[in-house]
Amino acid sequence: GKDIEIRKIYICPKCGYTVEGQPPERCPVCGLPREKFKEF
Repeated sequence: GKDIEIRKIYICPKCGYTVEGQPPERCPVCGLPREKFKEF
């Protein structure tokens, strides 16, 4: 079998926006800075 690639998921605590991999500089929905994103 093949190994599956597990990527980190980050969530914006203000609006709930989620992203796989590196979060953007700012949340595209509410503008919160990258440093505020929480790893899921």
